[in-house]
Amino acid sequence: MSIAQFASLFRFNTPGRSSLIYYQLLLNDVYIWEGRNCFLSPAHTPAVLSTLEEKIKLSCTQLEEEGVLKKKSVDDLVF
Repeated sequence: MSIAQFASLFRFNTPGRSSLIYYQLLLNDVYIWEGRNCFLSPAHTPAVLSTLEEKIKLSCTQLEEEGVLKKKSVDDLVF
């Protein structure tokens, strides 16, 4: 899984079973529109961005523990 971005837009590239990240994020209170494009703006505070980063890491870790994603160190995740 990787993240493609251009300016304020970003999108998760989710081959195969890694597409389950969207459902895991939803279980962790992060909704991503069905079109899968995400948008950040100056209205998103540092606290919001920090929370989003934590929720993404948590979701990835949970999927790793379930064997859906290949196990990696959380420190290897780059945002």
